[in-house]
Amino acid sequence: MAAGQEALIKFYKKEEERNSIPIFIEKSFAFTFKKNRITGRFDCIEKDQNGVAITDFKTSEIKKQKDADKRARESLQLSLYALAYQNIFGELPRRLKLYFLESGLIGTSEINQEDLIKTEEIIENVSGGIRQRNFSATPTYLACTYCAYNQICPDANPK
Repeated sequence: MAAGQEALIKFYKKEEERNSIPIFIEKSFAFTFKKNRITGRFDCIEKDQNGVAITDFKTSEIKKQKDADKRARESLQLSLYALAYQNIFGELPRRLKLYFLESGLIGTSEINQEDLIKTEEIIENVSGGIRQRNFSATPTYLACTYCAYNQICPDANPK
């Protein structure tokens, strides 16, 4: 609990210095992509002279800026948020950010239309599997490492 309070105090002080005012906090979204109804919630959307930034807050322990930026670039969640934003507001966000609360690091990424096409392909692939009732395991080292069932799953990728 002390670590959580410390992270919150650090976050508050840092945000006070940034003097940024969000346009939305915890804004729900919903849109349709092909036969799929996609819903979720943006943690934070900010707009400044450089355009719109979508921020997602994480409690993961990240200690290096390059790791924070890498996680932001590779985040399917942020790509999905960008797709949602574009579908709802008609434009791409300028930046996507992962804010790691414990370290205070902010990983940033920019997104383009090609990135969104990849995200759409993933949605089509996953939704197609669901519609076909194909729930076969697709083990990979990274997926299995973070899966809550890796200790009992017979298909888990060994560490």
